Parts: sequence; structure tokens; C-alpha cells
Amino acid sequence: VGETGVPEEEELEPVEYSSMTVSELKEMLQERDLTVGGVKSELVARLEEDDVQLEKFKARLGHVEQVPDVEDEGLLEEIEDDEDDLLEEIEDDEDDLLEEIEEEIEDEPVPAQPVAEAPSEVAEEISDDEFEEFDEELSEEEFDEFEDFDDE
Repeated sequence: VGETGVPEEEELEPVEYSSMTVSELKEMLQERDLTVGGVKSELVARLEEDDVQLEKFKARLGHVEQVPDVEDEGLLEEIEDDEDDLLEEIEDDEDDLLEEIEEEIEDEPVPAQPVAEAPSEVAEEISDDEFEEFDEELSEEEFDEFEDFDDE
């Protein structure tokens, strides 16, 4: 294990990809989830580029400290406390915002509901005399039809 807490790997000898067969190269590309298609020189170039990127990534990891020092534990606790305070503050802000929204909704006027329109034709009320006159004008057959229709 190195100074940074990251396990050190032995330096591997560079792989001579050009001495490998196309099927071996394709197998390695597939293991690394890289594009498998192309001629041998493209496969070799792709593996070599991936090796370069892998080395850069490992170098960056070597600069990251994995285990905090004992001196940093107090700082870590302080950060955690600050985080808890911020979370409480956010929750309080959310509650306040919800209350404001609810109050605004309560204060908004309720839109008027459409009122049903009165029928355009209003039936006239007729007097008993007019009714009797109308009744006399109808034949008995017409009157019976009218009564049948009225019963439905």
C-alpha cells in the first residue's frame, strides 16, 4: 500500500499488441467494452489508447487521499453538523413555502360558476275560461292523444 492509502500495483511490462493475433486483440477489446471492429492496426491503436487513458486515470487516483487523517475527524464532524443544519433549514423553508402557497390559494377568489339560462320561451298561463274554450275545440280523439302524451 502506498503513502496515499491506494494499493500500489506492480508496473506491468508494456504489452506488444502487434505480435498478437486479430482474434486475441478482439477478445481484449471486448473485455474492455471497446469497439471490436476494424483492421489489425486499428485494433492495436485502440488498445494502446485505452492503456494511456487507464494510466492517466490511475495517476489521478494516486493523488486522491482515501483515508482521512485523525486530525480531519473533527473537521468531518463539523461538516456533518453543518450538513444537518442545512437540511433542517431547507425543510423549514419548504414548510414556509407550502404555507404561503396554501394561503394564496385560499385568498384567490373562486371563479363564478356558469348559471343556467332561463328557457327562452315561457309558457303562458291561461285562465279557466280559455282552457275550457280550448278543450271544446279538441275532438275527443285529439283530447285522448293529448292525455296519453301527457301521461308519458
